[in-house]
Amino acid sequence: MGPFLNALLLVIATMGNWLIGFVSLFLFGLGMGLLLIGVGTFPALLGTLPGSGGWMETVKKGMGLVLLAMAFWFVRPSIFLPAKFFYPLLGATTVVVGVFVGAFDPVLPDGGWWNRTRKALGIIFLVAGLVFLGGSLVTHGPLAGAFPAQTAVVRTAAAPVSAVGSAGAAVATPGAAAALPAKVQWQTVATGNDVRAFLDREMAAAKAARQPVMIDFWAEWCVYCKKLDKSVWNDATVVAEAQRFVTIKIDATAPDDAEMTAIKEAWDVAGLPRVVFIDSRGEYLPGRSTGFNPAPQMLEIMQSIR
Repeated sequence: MGPFLNALLLVIATMGNWLIGFVSLFLFGLGMGLLLIGVGTFPALLGTLPGSGGWMETVKKGMGLVLLAMAFWFVRPSIFLPAKFFYPLLGATTVVVGVFVGAFDPVLPDGGWWNRTRKALGIIFLVAGLVFLGGSLVTHGPLAGAFPAQTAVVRTAAAPVSAVGSAGAAVATPGAAAALPAKVQWQTVATGNDVRAFLDREMAAAKAARQPVMIDFWAEWCVYCKKLDKSVWNDATVVAEAQRFVTIKIDATAPDDAEMTAIKEAWDVAGLPRVVFIDSRGEYLPGRSTGFNPAPQMLEIMQSIR
């Protein structure tokens, strides 16, 4: 149970929500204890439990595959590993799993249904692994660009015309909107780099310009902070809304010093990720964004800040 409990504690600490933490650990403890309570209350249940045998080895190996799948789930491209590393690693691992499950084992005439099922599963894993490997080579590897994708034709409205040249060519009206950046542009400051003075300067300038401020507390070890970077701060609608904010990212990877501790206490930063909002009057708005919020919810929060 150690790995499961450690993972659960890490998720709870990252979210910083005491209610979710209480309910999760309560249910975890309840699940751990129910079997013991049942066996202790009804000793006759012991006689109905299956005996040890080869099936236990199969279950153990199956649970090992589940743990391996969960490991890949936690480092998937939208969370941690870039796609160019994730899919080749996933493909190679799946091929190895397929071989060990029994993709190349002979089917014995008297092997029974399980022997045939195991070989079928092995072949499925093997084919899936080869697909992942081939797809990663075409998309991110040496074959990238060898199979150009068809570009869809997008019809757009005609640009406004202010004049027609002597050759009959339309001249577009200047002043078209500039292209937005691919992700939110942050000013970054890290623990130990005189964060308080930096924040005071930026907040004073924002107040003078009547701009709201968005501050993202981030850390290298925070999984959901990286998920914000990969699935929220690069969302086109969020990026567009962020243009009216002064955007600051505080890198709290290093251990907190006295200055960072005071900043976190002032803004109720109990855990990461935490996004703090200051309105255009310079007033701190508590409780707007704690933990991970998907792009639509984050956009709604940002739109409520004035």
